[in-house]
Amino acid sequence: MRRKRLVSIKSKILTHEFTESTEALDVLVESFIKPTFIKLYYIIRENVGDKYPNKKEELCAMSILGQYLYFRNARPIVFRLRHKEGYTDEDIREIAEHIINFSLEALNNYVKEN
Repeated sequence: MRRKRLVSIKSKILTHEFTESTEALDVLVESFIKPTFIKLYYIIRENVGDKYPNKKEELCAMSILGQYLYFRNARPIVFRLRHKEGYTDEDIREIAEHIINFSLEALNNYVKEN
């Protein structure tokens, strides 16, 4: 129960900071979002090589983060669209696999097109 309440508080803070940013957003970005972004950026760079300018790789990393943030922050919309009350462990695995496979396919096509 305590973990659930903590997750709820974190969600409320994130939601607030996405819509009405305060100084706390800098802490959230530096502590949580930026480390993930940097890891994604280097994973993308490994897969596409140094063929593209950093800006394109940054946009690809932001797109992948955007997928995660959508499924995380638009839960009420996702639940209604999928006729669900919440995410099950299986849903989370399915979404994670989808984001991975969708992103890898997009990156492969992006490399072919450019």
